[in-house]
Amino acid sequence: MKTYISILSFLMFTGQIMAQKPLDTLYANEGTTVSLFFPEPIRQGISGNAHFVFTYNKETPQYMGLLKAAPGADSNLLVLTTDGRVYGYILKYREKLSRLNYFISREGSIGHEKGMPLTEKKPQKKEEMTVKITPYHMNAVKKVSEYMVRQDQRMARKNRKGVKLILKDIQYRWEEVYISFAIENKSGIDYEVDYFRVCVENGNRRKNASYQKILQEPIYSYKFPEKVKNNQQKSFVTVFPKFTLGRQERLMVELGERNGHRIIKLKR
Repeated sequence: MKTYISILSFLMFTGQIMAQKPLDTLYANEGTTVSLFFPEPIRQGISGNAHFVFTYNKETPQYMGLLKAAPGADSNLLVLTTDGRVYGYILKYREKLSRLNYFISREGSIGHEKGMPLTEKKPQKKEEMTVKITPYHMNAVKKVSEYMVRQDQRMARKNRKGVKLILKDIQYRWEEVYISFAIENKSGIDYEVDYFRVCVENGNRRKNASYQKILQEPIYSYKFPEKVKNNQQKSFVTVFPKFTLGRQERLMVELGERNGHRIIKLKR
């Protein structure tokens, strides 16, 4: 009974917020899994009708939720993340889907949970994002990054519509992983970067029960480009807390375009 009252209160509060901001529409069906990636781990997800099913990891909060649907009336979805933000969507069934992955920004939030103040992080320059690195060690981190950004190795690459994402090198130093990349643009149109993510994939995506996608949070970024002009190549280095890949794991890198559809996914 307490759970019912809690959910009802949450729905009533969020309904007031939704009246202030129009909701985006998500489309789903029974044959395809639609993936939603939130900027913070999911704490709770509620769909209005039973024929829309939203699944997420309830034991260990993760960034990804999965949406499926059976034919039926339109509904809605409310998602609450661990930082107190509330996200709301209209849900509709559609036999053919034009989009299977949604990468949601914090700006997509419709408000925050009552009683939990929303704390904003101060924006950091993409050139230098530092977390838990002492000033003394930072000098060493910068030197390694400066060295790697000049190297011209190529471990893997992926091309989409004239834009190429290149994985140049991976090095383990001290307690960090240094990964160097390059973005090469020969598309005839400037490429503005919206997001860049490095994840570890574990298991088979076709088997949802065994599949995991774990986002790696960078602690430092060197020469990360916000825009790559036509006929330009820009190299950069991202540094992460040390992690290793198991036998069933692989690295997945996602590069998304601002106000565009050129999304590149590189796996290794």
